[in-house]
Amino acid sequence: MIDFIKNYFLKTFGLLTITTAAVSEAAATIHLPNIFTDGMVLQRNTLVPIWGKATAGETINIEINGNTYTAISNDKGDWQISIGPLKSGGPYELIVKGSNTIKIKNVLVGEVWLCSGQSNMEWPIYWLPNYKEEIDKINNTKIRQFRVQKLLSNQPKQDVLPSKWIQATPSEINQFSGVAYFFATYLFEQLNVPIGIINASWGGTMIEPWISANAIKAFPDAAAIHQTEAYKKLPDFSPNQNFEGFTQIVQKLLESEEGFLEKWYLPDAKISWKEVPFPQPWNENELSNYDGTAWYKKTFQLDSISAKEASLSLGIIDDMDEVWLNGELIGKTTYYDIFRNYKINSSLLKKGDNTIVVRIADTGGIGGFLSKKDAIFFQIGATKIDLSGTWNFKLGIQIPSEIIKQKDPNSYPSTLNNAMIQPLKQYGIKGILWYQGESNAEWANKYTDYFKALINDWRAQWQSNLPFLYVQIAGYLKPSEEPGQSYRAEMREAQFKASDLPNVGMATAVDIGDANNIHPLNKKEVGRRLSLLARKIAYNNDLVASGPVFESMSIKDETIHVKFTSLGGGLVCRNKYGYVNGFQIAGANQKFYWAKATIEGDRVIVSSENVKKPVAVRYAWADNPDDVNLFNFENLPAIPFRTDNWSVLTTNKK
Repeated sequence: MIDFIKNYFLKTFGLLTITTAAVSEAAATIHLPNIFTDGMVLQRNTLVPIWGKATAGETINIEINGNTYTAISNDKGDWQISIGPLKSGGPYELIVKGSNTIKIKNVLVGEVWLCSGQSNMEWPIYWLPNYKEEIDKINNTKIRQFRVQKLLSNQPKQDVLPSKWIQATPSEINQFSGVAYFFATYLFEQLNVPIGIINASWGGTMIEPWISANAIKAFPDAAAIHQTEAYKKLPDFSPNQNFEGFTQIVQKLLESEEGFLEKWYLPDAKISWKEVPFPQPWNENELSNYDGTAWYKKTFQLDSISAKEASLSLGIIDDMDEVWLNGELIGKTTYYDIFRNYKINSSLLKKGDNTIVVRIADTGGIGGFLSKKDAIFFQIGATKIDLSGTWNFKLGIQIPSEIIKQKDPNSYPSTLNNAMIQPLKQYGIKGILWYQGESNAEWANKYTDYFKALINDWRAQWQSNLPFLYVQIAGYLKPSEEPGQSYRAEMREAQFKASDLPNVGMATAVDIGDANNIHPLNKKEVGRRLSLLARKIAYNNDLVASGPVFESMSIKDETIHVKFTSLGGGLVCRNKYGYVNGFQIAGANQKFYWAKATIEGDRVIVSSENVKKPVAVRYAWADNPDDVNLFNFENLPAIPFRTDNWSVLTTNKK
């Protein structure tokens, strides 16, 4: 089976490579990169590079808004010219003339931002039911997005995969990144110019694949991977172009699985199940490092069958699923970004016991059921039955790592930079938004160095000290009963340390997390906070763009006095009694206790009856500090911090 899989990939990707090369060699006419398409947004008030391919020595004329520019291709057929500066406006037509003529219609000039990271940046707006009424009213043709199609490669690419610019209109808004859209909306309200978003994100990704091969040399362990035979032989992989073939490979495995052959999906299958809580993502249980199949079973009762049609809602599942009702297949989905809601003919139902069986196949990333329990239900007519709670469970077949690595962007550094960032490095942009970190949380001790390397790397690729704005990860998992160590707190600290670079800003999301969802739904507030940073750093507005930031501490008797910067209009406690939550202090024994804290001017006074001689203080130091309530008057939360440098969870990681 493994030989078949390897041969299949070599054959499939080999053919794809040959075909792509043949097309490139055959192109004797003027060719533009795939991002230059109808509806594009160009950066205003700066020189904008336009580039492409042509016959060697060919003269290329570019026209826009009454202006003409001329370039001549070199002996390799490459050409580039900078046009502008252009004032905001449009729509225009961009005309490129040579041996052939290319006309790009409906071009706007405004502000362009590159948005990248993992799933919280990728999270599309249609996965935000809390904004449904607002989304239904969206209709702004001056806010646009170019979705960079996912691709990993072991070599730098000259172009991104074909895609298109879309507009924030009812027919296309659901494809926007939620964070990027709300950021663009707030920016549009302030600037009143077109906003273009280049969305180059990939859920579940670590930071290493986003760093170029040149910059990754600073990290010997990661750089060494480039020299391995596995990396050198890595075929290009795109979920959109190659996922069908990959799915076919996995499907052959599934068809040979013991559970499928023994028909575990039948209600009376004689197998041993165990009970598990449902729904639950795999990264929250013993399946966190597992790729393969798992079976789930639930029996519910119907007193009567009151309608001809029914439905089963299972929410979002990562990655693929097949669902049986009373032994009959009622549906399957082969990609993770689709909300599962399967229609059921009532002829499959019966009075009394009805049995649902779900087989999940995960091929990387989180795995399992990603939605909350309110998305798990059966409905017939007006009757709705909650199916969350306890289900039966049994492991199926594990998918070999040889298969997973073919499509896993986290297996090899630089692959996403090669295919999704470097091809865009000439495109004119105003700045960069970054939302990533969850996948690196257990290796936070090295994250700051990697993150600073990425920021400097991307700026070097654009040859500009671009504004770089990013999000500090949100609260997640069960809130802590007692003070203690925390991977996610260490990650927030590592992220914050990158904010000392020039022209860099951090928006924290620590206060708007969700204990049950690593993808908190309040993307609008994240977008607002990023827009404030943009206005301050990129557009030089005089405003407060950050919550209170720790400046210093002093010890007075049995209390610690904490002083902050970025006070804005002053410290504010969201508590009618005036008590500030989230503080903990410790003495020389390094044992932390929850502390009482109150605001006095620009300081917070912290104490605990358990610590008579305090030496260190921490704030919001937990996976999910769900009750933090220290803000400034501008409604921005205080940044988590600690004053000690004592041992941490990730010291010996990676």
